[in-house]
Amino acid sequence: MNRPNISGIKLPWLFFFSEPHAYISPAHYDKKESVPTWDYVAVHAYGTAKIIEEEQEKMQLLEQMIGFYEPGYQEQWNSLTDKFKSGMLKGIVAFEIEVTELQGQKKLSQNKTSVERQRIVAQLQQSNQGVERDIAGYINELR
Repeated sequence: MNRPNISGIKLPWLFFFSEPHAYISPAHYDKKESVPTWDYVAVHAYGTAKIIEEEQEKMQLLEQMIGFYEPGYQEQWNSLTDKFKSGMLKGIVAFEIEVTELQGQKKLSQNKTSVERQRIVAQLQQSNQGVERDIAGYINELR
């Protein structure tokens, strides 16, 4: 199946990012008649995205990403053959986003008492999950 060439065409998109988040047990609540819930922080980014298909431009973006996120990998990356790199680029969809609007939302047990939030934070801080410890920090900021 032939894919249409959409290189350079700007498309409308909604991107959403939802971290950190955590399950919140009703065991922390004072009222017996309670249900579990989920606390979270989320951002919706509206904008246009442009798919980049030109290999040299994709290579430049990939190398910028390596330089920013993992500069220690640069030496290994430089030692790879051009054939390997070119083959890998064929499996990568590169894109740029022009953000036109940002919306943020959070649910951090704001409707609970200070004592209930303290119990929730205490439990989340003991978690081995980083996102749960992170959400505890956000809940703590509400105090």
